[in-house]
Amino acid sequence: MENFFRFNSRRISFLIIILACLGLALRLVGLTKGIWLDEFSSIAKISQGDLIANLRGYDHPPLYFVFLKLWYLVNTSEPFLRLFSVIWGVGTIIVVIKWIEGYSPLAGIISGICCAFMPAMLRFSQEIRGYSLLLFATALSFYFASQIAKNPNKRSYYIGLTAGLTAAVATHLVGVMLLPTIFLFLLLSMPSRQKHHLLTFILHLVIPSVAFIVEYYFFMPPGVRARTAETWWMPPVTGDRIGEVGAYLVGLPSIDWSFSVFEKFSVAAAFSAAAFLCLMFAIFAGSVLAGNWRRSYPLLIAALCYCVLVIGYSIFKVPIFGVRPLLPALIPLIGFMGVQVATIKIPKIQIASIGALLVISMNITFAWITDKAWIPVEHTQDMAKTLQLWKHPHDTVMFYPFYFAGPIRYYYPDLPVEDEIGINIWTIPKETERIKRIFQETSPSIVFLVARCDPETENYQYIRRLLISEIGPETLVQGDNSLTITRYRKTKKDPSAQKKVRVNKLLLAK
Repeated sequence: MENFFRFNSRRISFLIIILACLGLALRLVGLTKGIWLDEFSSIAKISQGDLIANLRGYDHPPLYFVFLKLWYLVNTSEPFLRLFSVIWGVGTIIVVIKWIEGYSPLAGIISGICCAFMPAMLRFSQEIRGYSLLLFATALSFYFASQIAKNPNKRSYYIGLTAGLTAAVATHLVGVMLLPTIFLFLLLSMPSRQKHHLLTFILHLVIPSVAFIVEYYFFMPPGVRARTAETWWMPPVTGDRIGEVGAYLVGLPSIDWSFSVFEKFSVAAAFSAAAFLCLMFAIFAGSVLAGNWRRSYPLLIAALCYCVLVIGYSIFKVPIFGVRPLLPALIPLIGFMGVQVATIKIPKIQIASIGALLVISMNITFAWITDKAWIPVEHTQDMAKTLQLWKHPHDTVMFYPFYFAGPIRYYYPDLPVEDEIGINIWTIPKETERIKRIFQETSPSIVFLVARCDPETENYQYIRRLLISEIGPETLVQGDNSLTITRYRKTKKDPSAQKKVRVNKLLLAK
């Protein structure tokens, strides 16, 4: 089948350039979608106060933020900050192609298509977080591990692998799980006659291991380390959650998008489009099974190994299972799919598989350009504009919790500090007394409650009741899932009515 496609070095280079350009073009769409809370925390760490002190007080390793700080010195706009992640995302596409190209040129191109168009790869190539750098470091580590398996005597490959793994563990704490994953991958990939080189490989794991120990046990203060070990803000692992995360990572939600688009024309068209896309996913997934497992199974085992480590840690220590921590598993999984499709021996099945992949990629592209690229994780930009439109001078704004003021202020920097009240959601009884004292001193007639929480939580309901009793009735200004703006306004009391109430009380007393 390789002969059918007539791959040569010039054509391969041309296809790599095309895929890199397409990947870049897609990642340049929607760079002004609006930041969310975690992205603001990245910006705050590098722009406010002492950088080293900020990073030491954070529960993430420092490498990404050091790089981002240098990038921030050039330009501070949201699109430019997102562009930093875009660069790493495009770099990941190129590294994955060059890595899997070692199995076969067709495998490299197929893996490049998956890497360029998968929704998770698109989204996290734009976030102002370290996941794009983590994915690049992961791809680089697998590339050099594969080179070591082929030529274990070349020192530069070990240096590259050490650099990739060190960058991974210095970018995100889950990067440490790549160490056993890469070791298992190399153990399965290396010919038996070269297994004695594994000792050299193990010695080169010392540097990333030491880097992790230093950043976790010495760079992070005990309080931050304890908080990290206690919670990652993830729900417990369940079968439904595993299925949900897995479906998102491979792009299945794009079927729902197509259904919603065609539903505007007719239900029959919507079901037909969804059924067609389901068929494409089924064809591609089924054809993957027809490849040469002897060549590709180390890639699949590596992806499964990483997932098992994350699930095991989530069950026995603290829940960390989610889309973001599982992103590194996509790199060997993408490689596995590329090698499997490229090694299908029956031409018709292989052509059907590649055709299905192209259809899936086109659907994801349309969904991304017309819709997904423009949807923020949290609508903080819209909320800030709404608040700016509704708020009058001396109106009080309360943030629940207090740190949600950050992303709102990013788009509403003129919000007066004296009009702001931040609520510490972990000390509600004390906060109640403090808020009452502030109200007694300032006597606000209008209060806006800007909240980021589950509306059903007990503390949030307690704050609502407090504002209703202290200020007046509430009006929902804007609501979007867990983000809400609610206005509380004092009502003017009728003097005659108050007089009647006093008279009635006197009569009752007599």
